[in-house]
Amino acid sequence: MNILFRASAGTGKTWQVSSLYTALVLGRPYEARDAEDRPVRLTRPGHVEPVPPDRIVLMTFTDNAAAELRVRVTHQVLEARQQAVENNAAADAALAARVLRALPGSPICTIHSFCADLLRENALDAGLSPGFTILDEEAAGRLLDEAAREELLARLDRRPASGRPNRYDADFEAFCRGMRVLGTSRGPTVLQAARALLRQAAGKGLDLARAEDWLPPPRQTVTPSDFETILEDLRRIRAGRGGKLPDRAAQVFQTLEKNLKIFPMIGKKSGKVSNDWKDEELEEFAAALEREDALAFSGKDLGAVSKKLKAVVQSVLQTAAYKTHEPAVRAFARYAAAVAAVYAARKRALQAVDFDDLLVMARDLLERDRSAARRYDYILLDEAQDTSRIQCEILRRLWDPAANHLVLCGDTKQSIYAWRNADPRIMPDLEAAQRATASFRAIALRRSYRSKDVILDGVNRLFAGVYETDYSADEYLTPAPERGADTAGRGEGPCIELLE
Repeated sequence: MNILFRASAGTGKTWQVSSLYTALVLGRPYEARDAEDRPVRLTRPGHVEPVPPDRIVLMTFTDNAAAELRVRVTHQVLEARQQAVENNAAADAALAARVLRALPGSPICTIHSFCADLLRENALDAGLSPGFTILDEEAAGRLLDEAAREELLARLDRRPASGRPNRYDADFEAFCRGMRVLGTSRGPTVLQAARALLRQAAGKGLDLARAEDWLPPPRQTVTPSDFETILEDLRRIRAGRGGKLPDRAAQVFQTLEKNLKIFPMIGKKSGKVSNDWKDEELEEFAAALEREDALAFSGKDLGAVSKKLKAVVQSVLQTAAYKTHEPAVRAFARYAAAVAAVYAARKRALQAVDFDDLLVMARDLLERDRSAARRYDYILLDEAQDTSRIQCEILRRLWDPAANHLVLCGDTKQSIYAWRNADPRIMPDLEAAQRATASFRAIALRRSYRSKDVILDGVNRLFAGVYETDYSADEYLTPAPERGADTAGRGEGPCIELLE
């Protein structure tokens, strides 16, 4: 069965995940409670075959969380063995003892630890030395900074020393002009931008060797008819308002009408706007609109039109800026590709990998050997909202709906690790894939054992505004009975303060 625990903070998700794991390894039926506190069976009724711990992968986001899960599972199995001994259930006691012996080597870990173990088992197939080392973040950062600094200075050196290749790049120098090249304070530098780009690419499993080829040509995708559509939207809204618009919207209407008449037209008798404008004319038109400083307006049905107009104008102006600076941008892409190559070469020389390499190499290894999914009966992922795109790719290569089961536990509201490439869109994507299987159950853990009603009310109101219709009934939190006192009715003040 493929299971989704939609679990906010304080709703007992760690207990659910550890209890499900314990039930699987001990061969026991398992029930969860749904949002209405009704039992939901998550294993087959009757006799359940125990699943060996080495056939279950339980992954979470941090080492501390993995350690807590291992401790909880161990404690639950110890309790089960003690109960079996007291009940003279020799077979159950022996099974619990076997599980306890197997737990220390079972994959209850972070996804990075799982990938490291996979690569050590298959080092030669992954193109690694069996004795490879893993660079910590500080060591990897130093090595990357050294590569980025040396490559940067080489590309800005117009007269390299005798015997050194001339890698001077005039377009790269143009890119660096007006920017901080090196330094550690007062804003980002070119060096830091390169490092951030490499980390973001690694988090998505991308190889920067062809970074320049990824850059699109500076082609305008907006056409004059896009502006005409906005003008028609305003005409329709104005007609519904008795021929009047609020001042700001009226100003935009007049500006669009005036400028669309000034610029080239085909078939002036028909009054249709031409889509054969030159890019320069389109860019001048967008700049004229921006100069009017009237892109923002509000009112019934007008907010969406204002957003559309801003997006269209910004698209035109950003493409124009990209066209102007394209040679410099391409030079930076070449620089980033060179830094990535030098950094990779230096890691190979040290027989070392960084944390990003663990994910990329494990993904590639699993892609070459699709039989890995048959090694596991269950894939359990805690903190699913903190999964990155490449981690999702690894997960999809471990999960085969025809061969094993995927259990997710998470809450998109708690996705706070975007700076480490976490993508909150991944959890809904995985849920959609689960729903497409024949055996799927979604469990909403709505009872909070941590917070009072006034806090939960504030949380519900806040995220209902953020997610709007996506904040379904399954998302609304309620206090557990022991926390369900009517604190608001007793006059207790707000328990939440939002800080900017």
